[in-house]
Amino acid sequence: SIMNSNSVTVFVAAASRMVTIDGCENVTVVVAANMIRIGNSVDSTFHLYSPNNPILYGDNRALVLAPHNAYYQALTTHLKKAQIATLVRNVHLWRHPIIMNNDTQSCTFMKPKDYFKMVLPEEFQDSTPILAPSEFVEAIKIRNQFLEDIQQEIRDENLTEEQSKKLHTAIQGYFREWLVSTGQIKGISDLVKMIDQE
Repeated sequence: SIMNSNSVTVFVAAASRMVTIDGCENVTVVVAANMIRIGNSVDSTFHLYSPNNPILYGDNRALVLAPHNAYYQALTTHLKKAQIATLVRNVHLWRHPIIMNNDTQSCTFMKPKDYFKMVLPEEFQDSTPILAPSEFVEAIKIRNQFLEDIQQEIRDENLTEEQSKKLHTAIQGYFREWLVSTGQIKGISDLVKMIDQE
């Protein structure tokens, strides 16, 4: 269970039974489990994979449901050990929650353009999420190709050191603006706090 959490990101690799998320605010949860229940939560994003429809109960507001967005080399092994069936039809179940209080306004569904994969530590090795619908995986591939194309264009320009500094400053400014406007600044702030505590 994930209870009464505020302003954190939680990653649950593979839970063999039910994961209950209750009383949370401003959280991002990435979870694969046989059953997922979400209740009494506000302003949060849930990246889900389950062979069963997620259950929403209680007083939920401004929830975003999305497909699972993490992958590491041992994930398939962990899913098998947890007896979580990995069928193609299951990658779409996040979009069909069972809403117990009939409040269909309590959640929205993430669009592929807003889908990003979860960044895990290096030892987990980077790869494309496997528990997501193809249109979401494709959105990541298109974004990665776009980034590679821009990086190649910059290399081809043979910028001077001064031009490189100006470009770097401009990119940082736009990146900060994006972090704030999308709410992604929360994740960066949490990471900085963790590093400071070490």
